[in-house]
Amino acid sequence: MVSTTATVRRVGAGERQIPSEELVVGDIVTLSVGDTVPADCKLLESRDLRIAQGALTGESMPVRKDAAALLAAGDRDTALTDAACLVFMGTTVISGSALAVVIATGRSALFGGLSRAFQWQRPRTRFERGMNSTSWMLMAFTAVTVPVSMLVTGIAGGDWLQALLFGVSVAVGLTPEMLPLIVTVCLSRGARTMASGKAIVRRLDAIEALGGMDVLCVDKTGTLTSGVIKLDRAQSMSGLNSSYVLHAAWLTTLIPHTTSNPWDDAIVAAEGDSANDTGDVQVEGGTPFDPIRRRATVIVAKSHHRADREHTGGSDISETSGAGAGTSGNVSRIMVVKGAVSEMLPRCDTVMRNGTAEPLTDRLRGTYERLMADKATHGYRVLLVAQRSVTDQTTVQDDRALTLLGYLTFLDLPKPDAADTIAHMHNAGITVTMLTGDEPQVARTVARKVGINARRVVTGRTLDDMTDTALGTELRRVNVFAKLTPEHKARIVSLLRREGHCVGYMGDGVNDLPAMHASEIAISASTGSEAVRQSADVMLTHKNLDVLLRGITQSRRTCVNMMKYIKLALSSNFGNIISVMIAGAFLPFVPMAPVQMVLLNLIYDLACLAIPWDRVDGDVLRSPPGGTRRLSPGS
Repeated sequence: MVSTTATVRRVGAGERQIPSEELVVGDIVTLSVGDTVPADCKLLESRDLRIAQGALTGESMPVRKDAAALLAAGDRDTALTDAACLVFMGTTVISGSALAVVIATGRSALFGGLSRAFQWQRPRTRFERGMNSTSWMLMAFTAVTVPVSMLVTGIAGGDWLQALLFGVSVAVGLTPEMLPLIVTVCLSRGARTMASGKAIVRRLDAIEALGGMDVLCVDKTGTLTSGVIKLDRAQSMSGLNSSYVLHAAWLTTLIPHTTSNPWDDAIVAAEGDSANDTGDVQVEGGTPFDPIRRRATVIVAKSHHRADREHTGGSDISETSGAGAGTSGNVSRIMVVKGAVSEMLPRCDTVMRNGTAEPLTDRLRGTYERLMADKATHGYRVLLVAQRSVTDQTTVQDDRALTLLGYLTFLDLPKPDAADTIAHMHNAGITVTMLTGDEPQVARTVARKVGINARRVVTGRTLDDMTDTALGTELRRVNVFAKLTPEHKARIVSLLRREGHCVGYMGDGVNDLPAMHASEIAISASTGSEAVRQSADVMLTHKNLDVLLRGITQSRRTCVNMMKYIKLALSSNFGNIISVMIAGAFLPFVPMAPVQMVLLNLIYDLACLAIPWDRVDGDVLRSPPGGTRRLSPGS
């Protein structure tokens, strides 16, 4: 379920998915949004392709790749990763699509060479640091105790050989030999139990981090909400239902070789039978929606004019109206843009009302902003639709001076059990924080319905003006952040960790990758993109917070049982050895033979193997083990 695959085209076999390790040089692979590039490849075809190369170069922003670009010959100052026609293993497709031929795999790839040269290790978790500090403490105590016990026994009894054996047995008695075994059995049993509860652990030490988590950062769509997006209405800016606004939005879903999203799926479903009839439409260029642009742009040529009328009022807002369309004979060429309100309004100069394109004045902008804010307050996600005429020189980057046609309203209702699950998480000492790219009003409405504190919502634009110190103060009282970019999410997660919290992040899209890497425990669903699944420490086979809550409870049970052994073993060993040492200082003989001490220690440790199956009181599971400092759920 967590294996990585690649979509490959082979002669006689067509297009199919195979394990990435089966790729060979010469294979033709297809890449789309969310894919991890499985090998070093030369692009054959590309469409608005942007790649995140941070794993190789450390670049924070995605870079554009183009199959039409040429390799620079003889330029020693140009890095190989700067070649626009090459993509490299381990990088992630952020937007667009491509067809590429494999030129290097495995250790022959650039990433493979770097991994040989630099064996990167993940930073140690708090569990590992705690185990190391315990081990060093035991070593230091043993280094002092053993020589003292040898001297005392040798001076008291005069038999230095017996004193040496006694010192060795003291060292053995102080050491919890079964610690690695008990910890591994506890973690393994916890992982199996969590897997049966639909939560797969990819790293055993992630169980401790999951149990110690006191802040959970989540996205809104699909996590707190059902993720089943339904188109409520397609309306003109006059407030009338409009089939042409729906048709124009549908044109933006025709950008080829891109991963579908729920908004486009809802539009296609609403378009109905017309969505299957694309014979009169030719896509000449397009850029799909991504979290940075927050809009989708397409240029299409149509072999006939479509003149739909609004369902109510009958006013014509077709592409032949004042919205404008470049025409050549019986073909019309238009650019259609669909996106978030904040991105679209600044790009529109006119608005279509009652069949006429009117100037979009500041007064109208304010009216429309208030209208869209009111829609968002009632839980609707709103996308604006606009278009403009184009010429042969127009590119998808020229998506300005648009004519606003109308808007789409979508519904994504909260999951029925989300409020109860979040209440249980609060009772378990976990603060749930919403980090979303959606509008503030929509985020606030959903947060209130599921029980997240939404008295104040902070947007990404506000974050840009805040220092880390000021943002750290805000994190103590704000639990909802909206209109965030991937970099904003990562910054919030990093600051929460800096404040001393054990932070988990649950995501499923490529826009969540920076935050997942910044978190202590990365959580994903099995339906997430390949790059996200590879980055996850815990993967849920069913995307539901209730599944995660059960996994957290089981991980805490595992951690408590591990601590039971550590506390029992240390107290027992220290008590036994110190009492024997004190007795040896006053008795003329060794109070316990070395073989007896070793045998007693062995029998005790074997009995401790039952600890992983021990029960844990419910009261102990109500807070993260270890007294982790956490935010107040009601703050």
